[in-house]
Amino acid sequence: TNTATFRSATSVRSVAFSPDGATLAAGSADGTVKLWDMDTNTNTPTLFRYTAPVSSVAFSPDGTALAAGLGEAIGADRVTVKLWNMGTNTNIATLSGHRSWIRSVAFSPDGTTLASGAADGTIKLWDVATNTNTATLDVDFQVGSVAFSPDGAILAYGLLDGTVRLRDMATGTESITLFAHTHSVASVTFSPDGAILASGALESSEKTVQLWDVSEWTRPRSQAKPLAQELHGLPDSDQLQQNAPNPFNSQTVLSYFLHTPGPARLEVFSLTGQRVAVLRQGPQKAGYHRLRWNGRDDAGRPVASGMYLYRLVTDEGALTRKLMLLR
Repeated sequence: TNTATFRSATSVRSVAFSPDGATLAAGSADGTVKLWDMDTNTNTPTLFRYTAPVSSVAFSPDGTALAAGLGEAIGADRVTVKLWNMGTNTNIATLSGHRSWIRSVAFSPDGTTLASGAADGTIKLWDVATNTNTATLDVDFQVGSVAFSPDGAILAYGLLDGTVRLRDMATGTESITLFAHTHSVASVTFSPDGAILASGALESSEKTVQLWDVSEWTRPRSQAKPLAQELHGLPDSDQLQQNAPNPFNSQTVLSYFLHTPGPARLEVFSLTGQRVAVLRQGPQKAGYHRLRWNGRDDAGRPVASGMYLYRLVTDEGALTRKLMLLR
């Protein structure tokens, strides 16, 4: 049953409870963060009013600080993370460096690190004690959501390409890619015990939440090998999966697996053998890869309806499949 309704003057982008459950924070499109007293269901101080929407809010594990990610508006002064002291309701730091909309912020369980994911295709890690940027991860695609595992050993992030990736915080390596969705991943979260990771898609056409058993990678580090060494059940050779959807109209997703790192090329041909487009070429990491093709050639021109071949070429050889484009 509905126990309370809190009104906002504009659309609410993100909500978060304080660790003690006494306060609810709500970030809105009008650039405000409102705090609600859960005992009285009343609005306590509005932290700030800014010129950019607040897209994400998160409390520190001890409840003494609140992080708010701003975005959509262009400009370094409008794409920042604000840190607020919850005892004094004052801004204690402004973290700058992203070039586009900050979609998600998350504290590590020990409160020492803040992660921020943005539409500029980067994730920044911040030292909360010094308010300095300690690492910037270039992940190739816009970031929809970031989340730490309960033990802080793993950082998960959902991307615009429909994948969820896991980063080992101890080694700083990105070791696991989960092919979660055919559309952008808007949200990721771990279960309290860290065994399950949930991911949700952004586009309404998909309408799915995926649950992943990640217990092999999130059990206590003292009992586990580095994440990269725990992969099991993976193919022992290069793989090229069937595109989806197939047939397709506007775009389709092509997925493949590389057994070893090295040069790789994914390309599209007509049935007569004429190369239509080179979708990706160059050195690539071992593991799963995914990209989208919009049915256009290398010059950006729409290709005609019909059957096409797509081919993965690596040092191990070449793999080919068929796809169907219907205009």
